[in-house]
Amino acid sequence: MGPNVHPETRAAVEASLTKLKYSPNLAARALAGGDQVRVGVLYGNPSVASPSEFLVGCLEQARVSCVALVMKKCGVDQNDRDVVRALLAAGIDGIILAPPLCDSEPLHRFIRGVGVPAVAVASATPRAGFVAVRIDNRAVARAMTRHILALGHRRVGFIVGSPDRNSSAQRLAGYVAALAEAGFLPMTP
Repeated sequence: MGPNVHPETRAAVEASLTKLKYSPNLAARALAGGDQVRVGVLYGNPSVASPSEFLVGCLEQARVSCVALVMKKCGVDQNDRDVVRALLAAGIDGIILAPPLCDSEPLHRFIRGVGVPAVAVASATPRAGFVAVRIDNRAVARAMTRHILALGHRRVGFIVGSPDRNSSAQRLAGYVAALAEAGFLPMTP
């Protein structure tokens, strides 16, 4: 509602919206104004399974929300900044950063500099100016290790992830903490 709406009218409309549990229909808004929300998704995980599951989830939510996704892969041979520039040229309204890009300080700095809203998914080290969706990797690894020990297993191995990812170090710390609580020393290679 515009600024010229009478306060009593505004209150009546807002009460009706609340009573009816109204939420805006993005598809209708796009049809009415010709603008569709466009979100860029940057991914670069070398694992085949990880991006697939993440991207399928993004596509499903985009369908439900009537949002157009523009997906771009960032790799070793690509300049992440060029990819972001291409997304901006395509008219995106925001960016989603999948792992491991979610923890790339140079990429975060560049995106902050161009002023586009961004969300870092599964970030081990959230940065100022970004919305972050994350899990507590240390607590999860600790809980999983405790569960395995509670099942009676006494030789519990751990595959350390990429050494350049904070999430790997956090998971290892959770694993070691659970073993220490149970009185076990972690196995060494």
